[in-house]
Amino acid sequence: RFAGGIATDLANDIKIEAEGAWNGSALVASRVEFKRSVIRLQGNVVAAGVTTFTLNVAGHSVDIETDSFTIGPVPPVGPNCVQVRGQRKTPAAPLTVTAGEINTSCSNSNRHFIQAPVEAEAPENSITLLGFLLDVSNPTDGFVDVNGQSITQGAFFNAVVPATTNEAGIPVPGTLVKVIFDTGTVRQAELED
Repeated sequence: RFAGGIATDLANDIKIEAEGAWNGSALVASRVEFKRSVIRLQGNVVAAGVTTFTLNVAGHSVDIETDSFTIGPVPPVGPNCVQVRGQRKTPAAPLTVTAGEINTSCSNSNRHFIQAPVEAEAPENSITLLGFLLDVSNPTDGFVDVNGQSITQGAFFNAVVPATTNEAGIPVPGTLVKVIFDTGTVRQAELED
């Protein structure tokens, strides 16, 4: 069972926590939790190189890099929908996502979206995802909880916790949120698990 990612998100230098039983020589994992939530992006490619490309997500540019573990080729520039699963590269600036998987089969009716841990919450009903301040005060299709049920704006913002650092000085990611767009306008804000 995976939490915060899927099997293909496993790669060198990805922080996880595994639970299971020791069989004498190896841990047989029953649960793997990703300590840095997997980022998902959906948009169109506006620039492409051999191992990198730039994804436009509702007017926000995100540089994507590939490595030997990436599943799927660098897509060509064009209006076609592309979905990327990956990890934010550190240091945080400039914003770069290392792709674990690149797919041209998109979800949400090919609408652009950003799914990432919340970095900050502003009092004007805005959240920061991947460094982008997004006004989610009035999505056209509302707010959704982790079970896919409609919730109020208040319930959504009560559930959102920005990234922080615990007492031991270890970074703790914020609540995983997906913001879906309709041509730059926020269509829906969803809590993810």
